[in-house]
Amino acid sequence: MSLAFDSDLALRRLVVAAGQAPSVHNTQPWRFRVPDGELIELFADLDRRLRVGDPRGRNQLVSCGAALFNLRLAVRTGGRRPMVWLLPNPEEEPELLAAVRMGAALPASAEQLELYNMIPIRRTSRRPYFTRTLPPAVLVELRLAASREGARLVPLDRHRAADTLEHAALAEDELSRDHAYLAELAAWTMPRARHDGVPGYTLGPPRRSSGTPRWRRAHRSTACSGSTRSRR
Repeated sequence: MSLAFDSDLALRRLVVAAGQAPSVHNTQPWRFRVPDGELIELFADLDRRLRVGDPRGRNQLVSCGAALFNLRLAVRTGGRRPMVWLLPNPEEEPELLAAVRMGAALPASAEQLELYNMIPIRRTSRRPYFTRTLPPAVLVELRLAASREGARLVPLDRHRAADTLEHAALAEDELSRDHAYLAELAAWTMPRARHDGVPGYTLGPPRRSSGTPRWRRAHRSTACSGSTRSRR
């Protein structure tokens, strides 16, 4: 059994939470549709996809997945179980990634409430990583969080991490000579970005050898946040 949203305000709370999810370069490449009072549909917005930097749309799907996670979490903290259909109409609407309804009553856990409260204040840091070892307990928590979402976290040892960073650096060096890529990157990393894109002051310190931010060298820019077209 599905339930209607209590009010426009309750519906807005859900959509705002979804829109504050992190996304690649803060492109916020999604849009929402509410065809009736019981359903929220999540679409991939192809107009906001990185055509050069994300030709297969993988980063867009990851970004939309983060928006779906926030939407599910908002439903849970409203005391309901989210009912989710992935790719509900792939033949006629391939950009429709998910549809969400409210299910039966189910109180949210303390952990879910804490996570929901972090949505509007979460930020992405692009500064260099610390060299200290990740505590084992934190790694266990990350693995559990991944498993709850049907994924598997695979930590890299020192050698595999070095190989991965080397491949990322080689790819970045090649992309640095691609004018179309640089133009697209510049379009989403503006000095005074307010609603879309990443403002220049968040990019981290440059490498000693060039003016290129360090996060670009190792592709460490996971995504930025946004309140339905705002936030970094």
